[in-house]
Amino acid sequence: MNTQISPSKQRLLIAAAEVTQIDGAGNLTLDKVAERAGVSKGGLLYHYPSKRALLEGMLTHLLQTIESRVAEAIETDLGSYVEAMCTQPAAERAMAQALLAAAAEDPALLSPARELVSRWLGRTAELSKWGPLLLLANEGLRFLDLLDLLPSAADHARLRGLLLEAGEQLA
Repeated sequence: MNTQISPSKQRLLIAAAEVTQIDGAGNLTLDKVAERAGVSKGGLLYHYPSKRALLEGMLTHLLQTIESRVAEAIETDLGSYVEAMCTQPAAERAMAQALLAAAAEDPALLSPARELVSRWLGRTAELSKWGPLLLLANEGLRFLDLLDLLPSAADHARLRGLLLEAGEQLA
């Protein structure tokens, strides 16, 4: 899953994330992405011939980014894994929000993510019998944060601290 993308494609994906941050996931259009990236719509369509192709590109990039960040940590221990997963840059969060909105209309879009989660569940189970539960708790926290459902940043920090502590104790 560690394939490099061209700088042009990277610029388009970043523009798509920025459009999502500014206008919301439901307002992601090819025209807005092309404008934000400073390319013609034809230039965008050369790399991503449809909105679905752009969304698939965003998902692939998002999964590769997350996997590269946590790959070494998940091979080490649960504490390292939780720490790596708690880091979510703004562009990554925006891509995840756009993909969540798109997946509501087309659940098949998330098939590659299902495969990754399955691998992580297996690996965390190898590290500890509580590993899969910790994975699910961590992803639940990330999901609540993604949807802006946590009451405050203090709540997020407190829960993150508890996850980190649990990861260290279970390591």
